[in-house]
Amino acid sequence: MIQFLANLIGVHDMVIQMVLLPFTYCPQSKELMSDVRSYVMDFRMVEAIYALNFNDTILMTDLVNFCENQGFTPTQTHLIANIPAVDMLIQTGYYPEINPDHSVRISRLLWGIFTREQRTQFINEYILHGF
Repeated sequence: MIQFLANLIGVHDMVIQMVLLPFTYCPQSKELMSDVRSYVMDFRMVEAIYALNFNDTILMTDLVNFCENQGFTPTQTHLIANIPAVDMLIQTGYYPEINPDHSVRISRLLWGIFTREQRTQFINEYILHGF
């Protein structure tokens, strides 16, 4: 099994035995696991609501607007601004037609930057109070 994984990902089997396997058996903190569950469940809900009422590009646009309104730190803003399409949207308000999968990737990236409290605030502002 280890040799199969080593060949699959292109590393030496000792890397898997000495680095990867011990890491997979380390328990993660409850806060981290709670954040991961929150990310997944909240994003599925938001994605379903936007798929029903709007589309992926509008979700991405709302997430970008929320980031601007939240006053993100320079590191977080740097992550967002390094995506050319999002940078164009922030600067001009115009978003070119792109592949819908790209919108979903950007939305997931932005959603991952949020804290649990910011995710809840986005849901409150854009979904519960937005309709």
